Amino acid sequence: MKHTITNILLLSAVAVALGACASKKPASQATASIEDRNAAAASSQSDAGKAGKDDVVARTMDDDGSGDVAGAPAARQIFFDLDQYTIKAAYQPVVQATADFLKSRPKVKLIVQGNTDDRGSREYNLSLGQKRAEAVRKALGVLGVADDRVEAVSFGEEKPMAECANESCWSKNRRADIVYQAR
Repeated sequence: MKHTITNILLLSAVAVALGACASKKPASQATASIEDRNAAAASSQSDAGKAGKDDVVARTMDDDGSGDVAGAPAARQIFFDLDQYTIKAAYQPVVQATADFLKSRPKVKLIVQGNTDDRGSREYNLSLGQKRAEAVRKALGVLGVADDRVEAVSFGEEKPMAECANESCWSKNRRADIVYQAR
């Protein structure tokens, strides 16, 4: 219940803040570096099931203020099909590596940020983004991660990784981002 109220308040605050902002902002460098780190997992979209645990092995990252936690898995994104929130088999290694890392580091929490492409209404996209984030949160729970260590939020269409009006961009924006936080 606590998470539901928190999520509703967060969604309301995000909707109000985003409603005041009429233009979209380009993806930040931090987001671009996340895309680079996750290239192996993203390329496995076409080769479902070929991404192995070695593709998402924990690595030590620089503490550049982008939410990196030393030793956290490099792959931090899970991509979805149009209007879907089911985690594809190609991204199970990302979920497993994330769960393994969290279980080995009790002082680390994470936020799963659900994102969508810009097609559909703002309300629909916020809802779909939340379903994507919740799908990842639930998958981590099945793998033994305590619910109080994972927060699921939606940014809907407001945090695009790529901005253009074709499938190559839209597919990059249909994702859940994993953001680690040391307690």
